Amino acid sequence: MSTPRPSITTLAALSSGGWLAVALAVTTAVVGAGCTSGKGTDSPPASALAQTREAQDAFRGIERKWRAGGAQRGAAEASLREFIRQHPGDGRSQLATSYLAWLHLDRGDAPAARALAAEARKGPQGVARDLADIVEAGVARRMGDPRMALALLRPLTDRVIDPQHRLLHARELTEAAVAAKRWELVPRALRGQLDAARATGADSRSDVRLTLDSLPRPALREAFEQLSEFDATHEEHGWLFDSVWRRLASLALAKRDSTLARALLEEHPQASPNTFELEALRRLAARHDIAPRAMGRRLGLLLEPGDSAVRARSAEAAAGAVAALQLSRNASQDVRLVSRVRQEGESVAEALQVLRSEGAALLVAGLSNETAAEAMRFAETHGVGVLLLTRPEVLPPDLVYTYVLGPSAERLPEGQAFVASGQGLRLRLGPQAPAGIGFYEALGHDAVVLGAGALAKFDAPTTAQPSLVKRFQRRVAKRLGSVEAELWSSPSRGFDGGRVLHREASDASARDAK
Repeated sequence: MSTPRPSITTLAALSSGGWLAVALAVTTAVVGAGCTSGKGTDSPPASALAQTREAQDAFRGIERKWRAGGAQRGAAEASLREFIRQHPGDGRSQLATSYLAWLHLDRGDAPAARALAAEARKGPQGVARDLADIVEAGVARRMGDPRMALALLRPLTDRVIDPQHRLLHARELTEAAVAAKRWELVPRALRGQLDAARATGADSRSDVRLTLDSLPRPALREAFEQLSEFDATHEEHGWLFDSVWRRLASLALAKRDSTLARALLEEHPQASPNTFELEALRRLAARHDIAPRAMGRRLGLLLEPGDSAVRARSAEAAAGAVAALQLSRNASQDVRLVSRVRQEGESVAEALQVLRSEGAALLVAGLSNETAAEAMRFAETHGVGVLLLTRPEVLPPDLVYTYVLGPSAERLPEGQAFVASGQGLRLRLGPQAPAGIGFYEALGHDAVVLGAGALAKFDAPTTAQPSLVKRFQRRVAKRLGSVEAELWSSPSRGFDGGRVLHREASDASARDAK
């Protein structure tokens, strides 16, 4: 046993009259240095054990209030401070300090929580220090640094034993993962939250529901895929799986997404046949009984009916695509174009899914701001590359499968007027662009030459096996970001690893001269 090392800290306490500086002498006994967390909730490591019968009795009373939770836990604050004052050399002083830090974290008093956690973290490894690390992580997240919170929390995932400590840890891990958009960490954190709550007799399902309601669709899909591999017979895990499924089902029904509806029906055979969601999904999925396939190097082009302006863009884009396809064939890239005009009453997602069923591994869509936004959601939900001919009004910063080729349609004049007119947005075209070309014709050309470049890098399979189709489509989408080619709509040669094509503005004299 090493010699006790005294240290002094100033702890902040909140009173009804305002901030009070309360100086407490806290001496931490360094006993059993290097111990890890104990193996039971009633047997903390030696460094946290009370050293006298009086201290044991005092802390036992504090523990009863603490584990009762609610108002009794808040009422334990005075006892905790008194314990630290009367037993500064006792091993449980470090744990008492961590409890105080936890109380301040719950109250939203981040500065006081951080000061107390820092004091407890000076002590030896063990239950108290792990708890202090959790509190510090909670402070970091609340102060806008979820990555730091994750760095503190993730090493503790399999180390924290006490159910109440595990519940706090799982809640903080969930919040930090969501704030950092680390969707792959969320499912396990939610499972941990439910397991710990069950062990303490608490109900954490309402908190989990709120978290699920806040998650974007890609995060829910990630959770669904992970949870489908877990033991659904476990009560809490089965409940979480069903909750994610129902959340996705409500999104599919709200967006009339028949593709998502089919995926949910295929991947959740345990669903009750009497549920409203299941019957509604069956009706929605029946609108198109199709599945994605790989049929060589195929590029899908979705054209729009729409108003006269959208129809003109469709005609231009198709003409540019055909011109580019001829060039790609001359280059021996063996790429086929599959096109579809969206039918009346058919959603963008349904039309794109039809193209995927016809073997398209990469899609071109979005002839208006609205349909571009729908195509973007389809790409990110289904993990297939989509080249947008128009930029959506709202563009998330974390796109994975969406590539934005064109600007917002509202900023462009129509057809050939783009080249000759003095109105609208002026953009510098590529050096090889034919004179007098319509802008959407240039975009159609560029979408095909970039898509053909991505497809040409792979040996294209012919298969309907879902895992192989998904793997091929995701590889093509990833490759698209690094493809270079001579473009008509821009001097840029590709996306340069990004997701939005760089464009340069051109003044009137330069455009007219061209």
